[in-house]
Amino acid sequence: MSKELENKLVTLIGEWLNLLSDYELEQAKELQAQITELMRFNTISKQVTSYYDLVNFKHQMLANQILHRLDGQISAQVVDVEETDNTLNYLYNYMEGLLATNTERYIEALSYYREAEKYLVYVSINEQAEFYFRQAHVYYRLDQNLTALSYANHSFEMIKNSQRHTKLKINALMLKSGVYSEAGNYDRSDKYSNQAIMLATQEPYAKSLAIRGKANNSYRHGRLDEAINLYSEALDTGGQKNTIIGVKTRYNLANTLLKIGAYDKGKELLERVEKELEDHSLGLREYVARCSVTRGLYLERTVDESLINRGFMILKEHHLFFEMNELAEDLSNYYKLNENYEKALSYLHISQQATKGNYLIGAE
Repeated sequence: MSKELENKLVTLIGEWLNLLSDYELEQAKELQAQITELMRFNTISKQVTSYYDLVNFKHQMLANQILHRLDGQISAQVVDVEETDNTLNYLYNYMEGLLATNTERYIEALSYYREAEKYLVYVSINEQAEFYFRQAHVYYRLDQNLTALSYANHSFEMIKNSQRHTKLKINALMLKSGVYSEAGNYDRSDKYSNQAIMLATQEPYAKSLAIRGKANNSYRHGRLDEAINLYSEALDTGGQKNTIIGVKTRYNLANTLLKIGAYDKGKELLERVEKELEDHSLGLREYVARCSVTRGLYLERTVDESLINRGFMILKEHHLFFEMNELAEDLSNYYKLNENYEKALSYLHISQQATKGNYLIGAE
């Protein structure tokens, strides 16, 4: 490949990345086709090929072609990134962080994002806003809520006046809603989730995620009938039922149904989720654990402590302390309602220990 063509390709791929960062997907698609055609009939250097592969991967992610698909873990399959190429280093670590996040390997994701952050000055402001949100999401899943809120606010402020970044604004609002829900500020949580739903009128899949977030808040607040309606609505919106997120929402719905005593519907749905987790290499360890706890709590003749313990062991093994905290609080409330105060106290203790585990993560 001539030096002139290589320089042209690098320039075009850089323009492609900027279009993706600006959420100009139609123009990005046109440029992608032009670049692919140029690369088809020429011998391309390894560095340019890596650059193309990483930007193409980002394009597929933004078009919802990769994340949340029901076809297992997907690898970026990019090797030999040149250490001297700052943009390549950013993209490589960013994409690996996304993949790790998608399969709930949050500690691993954080290490990739921290490496990507070193090269953040070499990408556009809009790309930085996207990155800050992704980092906020990982900190939120690790129960580092103040840090998560700071990154989410920073991301939102960077694109709040953009007409093209609706999805990113929705995501930031939903993360803020989740943080306030976790803190017990349900009114403020509902405020942000309602803003997200209003913004998502032209984004059906994003709207389904916002509805799911609102359902989670309703569940935490004890409004279980409302949560059931919202989980069902989320599944029926924007094709969510055919995605990885749909598997998670079906679990939430099954668990809530069982919690209110709708045994037959809840059992049928939980068994469907368990089968989906077996049939797909989704890497959803959290939901394997959650299913085990829910089955142990509701579907056996008496409460099966071995199934519950199995669920907590899975979460602990994979450092899913956010989920441990959430489940332990739920179990503590369950036993409190059943006037088993010794058990309630023991799970409250587990919840506190899980929170300590997350503080240690934040210090690493």
